[in-house]
Amino acid sequence: MLDFLPESILFIFINVIIIYLLLRWLLFKPVNKVLDDRSQRIKRDIETAEAKRKDAEQTQKEFEEKMAKASEKAQSIIDEAVKKGQEKQEELIEEGKKEHNKLLKRARHEIELERNKAIAQLKDEISTMSINVAEKIVKHSMSTEESNRLVSEVIEGMGEAYEQDNS
Repeated sequence: MLDFLPESILFIFINVIIIYLLLRWLLFKPVNKVLDDRSQRIKRDIETAEAKRKDAEQTQKEFEEKMAKASEKAQSIIDEAVKKGQEKQEELIEEGKKEHNKLLKRARHEIELERNKAIAQLKDEISTMSINVAEKIVKHSMSTEESNRLVSEVIEGMGEAYEQDNS
């Protein structure tokens, strides 16, 4: 059957060791090197991915801060615009009041001028009436009673005309 000779066993043992060393030198070292390289590449990829993740988080944080600042700035611009609008509104109201007062003053002045004009016209009419009365008195040679009565009528007429002008 099978005989195992001690020399054969030794020869097999030496062959196995030689094959092992050859395989180690020709196969295991390159395979281990490929596996180590791959492991290093995966490790670098993980580190790179982690760094990129941290950069992305930092960028997102900066973006959120910028958005918050932009929102604050937009709100301050809106507040400033509202404030300016209110100031402009108050300014326009003040201008309107000044214009109103100016128009009111001008209207009062015009009313005063018209009143003075009416009084002057009334005085002219009274003078004319007085002259007419005087002519009538002279023409008719009235008595004192008639002349007093006529003067009283003229004075009453002037009073009524003045009251109508002031109403």
